[in-house]
Amino acid sequence: MDVAVYRYLLPFVGGHEGKVLKAYLDPVHVVTIGYGFTWGSKIFRDWWAKHRGTGKLKLGDTLTEAEAFELLQLVLSKEYVPPAEAKFPNERGELVAAAGSMLFNCGTGALAWDWASLIAQGKRAMGIARWRTTGTTARGKKLPGLVKRRGEEADIASTGNWPAWVKPWNLGEVPQTHTIQQDIAQAQKWLEKLGYSPGPADGVPGQRTVAATLRFQKDHGQLAEDGVIGPATLSALQRSVALRDKGLVTGGVGGGAVAGGAIEGGTKAGDAVPLPDSPIPVSDLGWIGDVLLWGGLAIGIAVLVYLAVRYKDEIAPALKRIA
Repeated sequence: MDVAVYRYLLPFVGGHEGKVLKAYLDPVHVVTIGYGFTWGSKIFRDWWAKHRGTGKLKLGDTLTEAEAFELLQLVLSKEYVPPAEAKFPNERGELVAAAGSMLFNCGTGALAWDWASLIAQGKRAMGIARWRTTGTTARGKKLPGLVKRRGEEADIASTGNWPAWVKPWNLGEVPQTHTIQQDIAQAQKWLEKLGYSPGPADGVPGQRTVAATLRFQKDHGQLAEDGVIGPATLSALQRSVALRDKGLVTGGVGGGAVAGGAIEGGTKAGDAVPLPDSPIPVSDLGWIGDVLLWGGLAIGIAVLVYLAVRYKDEIAPALKRIA
């Protein structure tokens, strides 16, 4: 790839991914570190084995700023840009660079998706239009940051122009986290929902938002307590809201119920459970009712255990607030 294009790609990807030097869970519970590095990257796995030799990446592991930037250059140049170059051999460097960003974020399997197939077939406009709406959700929820990123990638591919916030990389610099107004507004909504009172969801990180963010970060010990809404804090907020929405822990700061309504639509022990389309409660069906009742409870308990394990990093802070 042309050096000039590469100098823009580094800060673009680094800015969108965000720099976090302590491993954290992303919105879909994947352990992540640095500029969005995960165990799914072969280049990252090889680097980790050579420089750490401590087994698989886990929460609490750290990188230095220099190591994070070294890895950003490696995974882009060795793992994600080459497949884009091979897929689009006749396209200009900016489209290939934007595709490299897409692959970095979504994986190389994204080259088999419609957006890439259409561009490779010469249906460039159609492919770029599809690009704008691809890979913008996490666990079914549309994320403002991903929507913004896809739009910027599509603009780069279409016009060759980089966003105004992207400045060409110079030797000695490292990319800084680029948090968009839409992400801050979303974080403010999540903080409000969790009871942290950040003020209006206006996308401006004012004093109330910074104070609310600090309180949230303090409740989540794995987060840096800097009051900044970066990728790790956004991810923890999303997981905490998901936990609350599932009903595993209810109530906000200063009070609430633990494990109240643990399973949506579930029942508490001893409740009569009507059969579908039947007015007869299970408690009136003798041993058959007992089987149905306790079988349902067993399934409920299994689901509850699964949720407790999956959201253990969010449950502890929630319990701490409620206590």
